[in-house]
Amino acid sequence: MIRKNQHVYDCSSLEGKGVDLNRNYEYKFGIDNSGSSNVECEEDYRGPNAFSEPETQAVRDFVVSHSLLKIAINFHAWGNLFITPFNYSNDRDASELKNNFPGAAAFYDDIWENGGVPSNSIKGSGILTVLYTANGEASDWMLKEHGVYGMSPELGISDKRSEEFFIIDSNILKQVLQDNYKWIEYTLAKMHP
Repeated sequence: MIRKNQHVYDCSSLEGKGVDLNRNYEYKFGIDNSGSSNVECEEDYRGPNAFSEPETQAVRDFVVSHSLLKIAINFHAWGNLFITPFNYSNDRDASELKNNFPGAAAFYDDIWENGGVPSNSIKGSGILTVLYTANGEASDWMLKEHGVYGMSPELGISDKRSEEFFIIDSNILKQVLQDNYKWIEYTLAKMHP
């Protein structure tokens, strides 16, 4: 499994080569080495600087040039997690989100409570869902720097067989897509009240 972009830095292993693109955004980029790594071969290597990669530069340029953008869903594939900002932080109470972005907090709560998120999902920032922090993360940057309600859900269902990066069982994959479609459709409808 290769999770990085394969950009050639000082790493000789194929699996270790590249940058974890979800650690390459500017907000809180590289504030510590536990939410991302400065070691090229680590799986969460953040790159030499924020937006060093063409992929994150493209997302940055798109967000900056589309001032009417309201919502961004950064899909991930593992587990049953509804991940919201702020992922760089160990804050288990979501105080930065609630205090500085109450509209976004209410938006995420509404989707969670009314959108049909699959049962047994876990909601919150990285420390509450995947049990680690992620600095330089896309949704954090989108919300903090541009007011875009970004989220980074890990698509899954209550079935443990959905907790794989590559779901081989087509019936489980179909169920993941069907069960997550409900809240995604609900979220997209929020763009046009």
